Amino acid sequence: MFRISHYYNWLSSISRLWSWTALAGRLLIAYFVLQSIVAEAENGTPNLHLRLFNYTSEIPEGILSGRSAVFVLVDDENKDRTGWKELSIKAHKVIVGTGTDIVGYYNIYDLFAGHETQRSFAQDMLKREVKNILILEKKQGSFSLKVTKFNEKPTFMDHGQNAWRSENIDLREVMADYKRAVGASGQHRSNFLMADAPEFFEDTGLIRRQRFDIFNQDLKLDKLAVPLFPTAATGMNVEKGNSSNNISDQLLRHQQQWKIDSIELASIMETYPFAYGIVAADSDEKKLREQGYQFMLYYLNTSGKVIHDLLNYKSDKNVTDYITIKPSTDKPNLVTIQAHRPVYKYYIKHIFSGEIYLGNVWDAEESWQAALKNHINGIKNKIKQ
Repeated sequence: MFRISHYYNWLSSISRLWSWTALAGRLLIAYFVLQSIVAEAENGTPNLHLRLFNYTSEIPEGILSGRSAVFVLVDDENKDRTGWKELSIKAHKVIVGTGTDIVGYYNIYDLFAGHETQRSFAQDMLKREVKNILILEKKQGSFSLKVTKFNEKPTFMDHGQNAWRSENIDLREVMADYKRAVGASGQHRSNFLMADAPEFFEDTGLIRRQRFDIFNQDLKLDKLAVPLFPTAATGMNVEKGNSSNNISDQLLRHQQQWKIDSIELASIMETYPFAYGIVAADSDEKKLREQGYQFMLYYLNTSGKVIHDLLNYKSDKNVTDYITIKPSTDKPNLVTIQAHRPVYKYYIKHIFSGEIYLGNVWDAEESWQAALKNHINGIKNKIKQ
């Protein structure tokens, strides 16, 4: 059974060992530990939205009297990232025709782009009085629709909660199943004024205080909290083969990949020149501040265009590419990445004030490792020891 505390204690022990060993020794230890874990891991990791639902034939209560949101995922998204909107448009007419009041459509990758996006989008949904969630997916040529309750938390859904599901290679069949299930639910309809077209939400009030395109000079004086990556912890057994559609297998692979990424994160942070500490992914900012941390390292992982909007960058809405600047002591390297490609972008938050520090240049990259190294190098160049 997966327990994050086990891995957190394990990682802390390794970190303490690293602080007692020379750099060459640390890297050697990391190499052998990584090799042993990689040998066990399979290729591919799941999205964190995956849930081990308890599937039933019943549509959740309130689907015809309350408000709902639709989470959309398209695994073969086109270069302009319009596929998820096209799928939403095809499904919308049938969904609202049943009396389901949809307040908005969300791209799953945007919702789970980072710790703060989950929290902010969840708050938006609470304000919009969302009660149920529909998960519309297109994967490997097959379509699926799941309907479940909104848990009113930044995780949006819990493992083990009830959900209705339909899956078919024909989207029309999936929509017909939903229409039949709603009709057979016996629920009283009180939703009548529905929007003719879907409304898409790709932005949220992520930055609630000031933002700065610099690094805070106080980083050389104050301690930085570096969260581990979020886990797919279920609180239940995810032994191989324990679930239909192989979700448990994907969760198991994620747990294995989490260990690999955790060690690599600790290794890369060794190059950070100032005081820091590695903390749990769900650490409370207020408690961290009580422990002496003044800054928090966060990241976003979704399309570069969406990240630009989330972080309030000024950019042309018709832009097709972004130029990533890889800071270095010599001449900076430039990398061109399509605007709608998924990238990682790191930023630092001052815990007490809520101020956001993005760095002096756009340093996002397609791998989290490269993006983090860019950010650390930027700090080294702009904040002298």
